[in-house]
Amino acid sequence: MRVVGLSGLVALCGVVALSVGCPPEDDGNGEGEGEGEGEGEGEGEACIPCGEIDLAGTCEGTDAVFCVDECLVRLTCGNFGETAVAGSCEVYPAWGAWCAFAVGQPCVYTGAGAEPEAETTFACVDDDAACIDGVCAAGVGVCTPQQPPRASCATEDIRSSECTPWAQHVGSACAADEICDNAVCIDRPGGEGEGEGEGEGEGEGEGEGEGEGEGEGEGEGEGE
Repeated sequence: MRVVGLSGLVALCGVVALSVGCPPEDDGNGEGEGEGEGEGEGEGEACIPCGEIDLAGTCEGTDAVFCVDECLVRLTCGNFGETAVAGSCEVYPAWGAWCAFAVGQPCVYTGAGAEPEAETTFACVDDDAACIDGVCAAGVGVCTPQQPPRASCATEDIRSSECTPWAQHVGSACAADEICDNAVCIDRPGGEGEGEGEGEGEGEGEGEGEGEGEGEGEGEGEGE
């Protein structure tokens, strides 16, 4: 899973599922018919100039707004995706304005114009949360971004495939009978053998103690 850079958001333009407000593609047709009524076959809206907003962008309420190819791009984080997920906008020093979602909410969205199967990863509101199996998970811990991205163990139970520019892990949870070791989920060691050994040892010890005590008491009484 790769984090899509801001320049890659040009491919997201016009994708309603991602709630992206982008300029239309220039097809050279200019204005359309029915100009007086606001209807026609031509382009419905023009490129909105960026003004003072740059690529890093800014937050306008819950919207993340930034500049791509000299046109303003707006992500409606507060009403995001086909299911209208209620996210927020955060500005990250090493990245810029971006959508962030609460623990338990999706953080990966699929679908992007020319690349229908592309996945875009967004942030989680809590700094120590992480995007695990496509959902924001609590308490995973922050990470240090690396180039090129490098896999690691975020926790004993979570394998991280990379660290985002906003210092959050992106990865997947190991199976219930696995742990993460050296950036790989492996079978969890131990278990049944240790439990059986402890049970047998305790049982034998109790039995021997009771037998010795009864024998000594009877012998002393008869001799006197």
